[in-house]
Amino acid sequence: MKQLFILLSTAFMLHACSSNTNKKEETQQKTQTSVASKTSISFDEETLDLGTLTSGEVVTNTFTFTNTGDNDLLISSIRTSCGCTSTDYSKEPVKPGEKGYVSITFDTKGRRDKQSKTVTVITNTVPQATTLRFVAVIEPESN
Repeated sequence: MKQLFILLSTAFMLHACSSNTNKKEETQQKTQTSVASKTSISFDEETLDLGTLTSGEVVTNTFTFTNTGDNDLLISSIRTSCGCTSTDYSKEPVKPGEKGYVSITFDTKGRRDKQSKTVTVITNTVPQATTLRFVAVIEPESN
């Protein structure tokens, strides 16, 4: 009985050690794969000046970028600093050397004076997040 217990305990320990080694190898492979699929991005401009606008105007402008890396560039999400801003962007992978876009639409309704907003683009690049900015001066509607 004691020998059976020792045998089972040894088998359990060997299995546990083997599982940890396999998990470490899987983690290393995932890390290597994710690092290997990283690329780089270069925006033509990271700040746009929309100038002077009248409250109530809705304006759209575009930030263009180039995939300056060796792998396809993917935009996974975009976060805006304000509900007054909506976005559109390149949904398909952008090949190395090719251009893509992030389009912003800014609704000035209810806004006034100097406005500064941000759009954070999350991609498979290093660094993963790029923050774009746009500024405008909003004047009241003339009646």
